[in-house]
Amino acid sequence: MRNSVQLRTGHPWWLLKNGILGDYPPLLREARCDLAIVGGGITGALLADRLARSGQAVVVIDQRSIGEGSTAASTALLQYEVDTPLWLLARRIGAESAARIYSLGLESIRSIEKTAGSLKCDCGFSRRPSIKLASRSAHLPGLAREHTIRRAHGFATRLLSGPEVRRKYGFDRDGALLTRDAAQIDPYAFTHGLLGRAIENGARVHDRTTVLRYSVNRGGVKLHTDRGATVVARRVIFATGYETLDFMRPRLTQLRTTYAMVTDPLGARSPARKLPLMWETARPYLYFRSTPDGRLIIGGGDTPRLGPEETRRTLQRKTAWLDRALRKVLPGIEFEVAFSWSGVFGETRDTLPLIGANPAFPRALFALGYGGNGITFSVIAADVIEGLINDGDHPDAALFSFDRSGTSVV
Repeated sequence: MRNSVQLRTGHPWWLLKNGILGDYPPLLREARCDLAIVGGGITGALLADRLARSGQAVVVIDQRSIGEGSTAASTALLQYEVDTPLWLLARRIGAESAARIYSLGLESIRSIEKTAGSLKCDCGFSRRPSIKLASRSAHLPGLAREHTIRRAHGFATRLLSGPEVRRKYGFDRDGALLTRDAAQIDPYAFTHGLLGRAIENGARVHDRTTVLRYSVNRGGVKLHTDRGATVVARRVIFATGYETLDFMRPRLTQLRTTYAMVTDPLGARSPARKLPLMWETARPYLYFRSTPDGRLIIGGGDTPRLGPEETRRTLQRKTAWLDRALRKVLPGIEFEVAFSWSGVFGETRDTLPLIGANPAFPRALFALGYGGNGITFSVIAADVIEGLINDGDHPDAALFSFDRSGTSVV
């Protein structure tokens, strides 16, 4: 790994690639609305776009600049699978519920494709196949079981042998599971595109404004901010990801730090440009994809959440580890590391998001896309919460509630 990597760490690639895509003023005076959305990442943007188009008066607030939290740190692999294999999820919550969750992931990718195509900006969306590699031969029976149950529920997959994996993709593994139903996107550009359309439909978006607390009265809620201004709304939606845990007790998730890096563009004829999205069976797993401009983005090496100073020290070591891991997976592919960064994410025990109401927080709804599928979970959250607000219910709400069919997620 070249020495210049040490000088180019800490900044998510999407921020460096896109620069400033929007200008959103801080909140300096009282705002009144139907719905206040706390969190201006991809989840809050999807909600703002949906709800503003349905006629709701929406205000979005974020403590950072828009999209600079977990959204900017995402590697943006769009997969319908959750981190728990379908066969294991079926054992835990029932085959019908597990298959429905996987189907919702598939529908989310289609929804993202349609939404991205309707925006004025280029969101970098493209369809890609996805391959889940057996990290070791002992994982092959699990892949075979996963292939069987997915096929039984109508998901198109193909089980590949070791020779097929090596011949088709160059990965030196004993087997893999291939699906054509995956995609990739530029999450930062997508977020700003969504918020731009929400603003056209009457939404107000404010960043660099921290919500300190919210109070409830008979008519709604009031958000109190660090700038002294308030937001008065009928309801509040928290789309603040892992940072929601700063005020939510008891803790419902484990927080982890993940690491990622991006290479310089590969040569125009490099076979790595055409590789599928890749992840593996090991935990924590390695994952990577190529970008439209021919770079490779790789992530993994998760650790328990670290403090800022320890994260900065660990990032150098993890960048070197990712570099070695990518060279091992893709022997013979020449590349140089351009940038690396870290991000924090939350994960529930069942690896599913938390969506909906929590009795401890009146007049509040939560859209918390925890786990390794944050973007597809964000779409599911937007669907469910839009139904809860406009129709009073949603048929899939129970799958992601804070009390999932009586089974605690803590």
